[in-house]
Amino acid sequence: MNCYRMLKAGEEAISLSDNPSLAPYIASAEEELAAVLISASWVLEETYTWSCFAENDGGIDATEETVTNLTLQPQSFVFENGTPVGYFYRSCVLTFSDGKPLELFRNDDKEYVPCWGTVSDSYAYRLRPIPDRQYLLSYDKTKLRYENACLIEDGTLLITCGELPKSFTLPDGVKAIAKGVFAGIETLESVVLPEGLAVIGEEAFKGCTALKAVSFPSTLTTIGSFAFYRCEALTTVRLPDSLTAIGSCAFGRNPALAEVTLPAAVTVIPYALFVGCTALASLTLPEKLSSIDRNAFEDCTALQALVIPDTVTAIGTEAFKNCTSLERVTLSASLKTLDSHAFENCTALRAIATPPTLGEIAHATFRGCTALAEVTLSEGLTAIGNLAFDGCTALTEVALPATLEKLGAYPFKGTSLTSLTLPEGLTALDFAVLGGTKVEAFTVSKALAEELRQYFLHNAVSLKTLIFAEGVTVIHHPDEYRVRYGNEDVRFPAGIAKTLKTVETVVLPSTLTTFDPSLLPDAPALKTVRIAKGFSALSPAIFPSGITVCYEGTKAEWLAAYGEDVTHTLKSKLITVLSCDGTV
Repeated sequence: MNCYRMLKAGEEAISLSDNPSLAPYIASAEEELAAVLISASWVLEETYTWSCFAENDGGIDATEETVTNLTLQPQSFVFENGTPVGYFYRSCVLTFSDGKPLELFRNDDKEYVPCWGTVSDSYAYRLRPIPDRQYLLSYDKTKLRYENACLIEDGTLLITCGELPKSFTLPDGVKAIAKGVFAGIETLESVVLPEGLAVIGEEAFKGCTALKAVSFPSTLTTIGSFAFYRCEALTTVRLPDSLTAIGSCAFGRNPALAEVTLPAAVTVIPYALFVGCTALASLTLPEKLSSIDRNAFEDCTALQALVIPDTVTAIGTEAFKNCTSLERVTLSASLKTLDSHAFENCTALRAIATPPTLGEIAHATFRGCTALAEVTLSEGLTAIGNLAFDGCTALTEVALPATLEKLGAYPFKGTSLTSLTLPEGLTALDFAVLGGTKVEAFTVSKALAEELRQYFLHNAVSLKTLIFAEGVTVIHHPDEYRVRYGNEDVRFPAGIAKTLKTVETVVLPSTLTTFDPSLLPDAPALKTVRIAKGFSALSPAIFPSGITVCYEGTKAEWLAAYGEDVTHTLKSKLITVLSCDGTV
């Protein structure tokens, strides 16, 4: 290992390796010591203890860390014309300007404190030129080269030194760009990447807010996470066919990005790849695409139409959330997973059709799609989650498939549905299935009546007519029920009527044999109970006072079935009995 000190004007490079007084430190440097501060008189200080200060998002870290061991490793250093121009270590880059070293400093307007030791990614460090300081630097000339302000080690661009021009061309021979090399360079406007480059590392150009154009080579295979995040002036991205992998959020929060070409070999759109790209109006997805991860296109407010290839089997959470201009979406014919909030607040979306391969529409998938008027649900769908179509105010009708088995809480809240027919196989209902809808009439099937829980009709604010279908034989008295919904503990009292504040008419079938007399005691709006001919569970006790009982048979059939005594008892409760041919 060769050790050098920074040169004074007119001096030649002098190796300090043979200096006996430095031998212990040089030996240590071969193991872990990478930079040792030398006093102005070239005498090595005996004590190496400094207070370490770091600046984070919340301000200055008040904790002082005393560093007694220097653990800046691994290290790479570069010399230009005999003068050290920069070095790279672990998570932090220090560069040199005009031959003067830059040092981490404590930003409290009091004093600048050298900050050595292990550097953490969780802090933002600042630099300040420190004149008249000398350093021991290690430099392996067999691996490093310095060209066009770039420090390159074994084909990987480690750092750039000095101020870069607005238009920058990387040197030939660079095969990879390390993490964060150009991050935060706000003056960089265009970059030409050389042929042979295969990898652009994580955060490589993150925060290059003036970057307008990037020329990608035909050899590029990988773009790391956040590589071009917040490149706010970037307008066009044409990725080469050689590209096979793109990291999460690689082009996120680029509000000027209007045109993107994705190569055919890309099979996954990763997390938040184009999140916040508010100028992106159209995009062709690769034909071999298999999945679109969460938040991939969230807040792409200019995106108008999208055809999802039939190879796609999964769409992640909030993948298209807040795409407020999205009018048309064609879902993949092989889609199996459509996660929660996937199209939430797509306020221009007018129609959606699900493929037979899709088994579930998850929580709030289409919530807030205020223009959604046409929904086609294919056979094969077995579950619709909580709030799935919440706030879809243009939706006036929907046909539920026969394969549907489960319906979540408030699935159609805030829609304009006036009717809803549940399939026979549907038995698993969460509470408030009709909650927040305009449904005025609802039919309880035989299967549903057998598992009757009154809470599924909670908050059915527009419900006027409740019909128990032919085939229903027994209507049980539901017990008190409690359910946890979000942060709310919802309590449902015993009986049905207490949750049906707006119901005016109840229809009971001829097949009904058992009807609990406490089911309709306090229905405040109840006016009429309609009973079918052949209804055998009639008892005066099941009817509240002051209502009308409508019998589908004639007066003679009524009297033959129930007799004068029942009729008089009903009249004594101020109940009017009407038959199809007049008052009984």
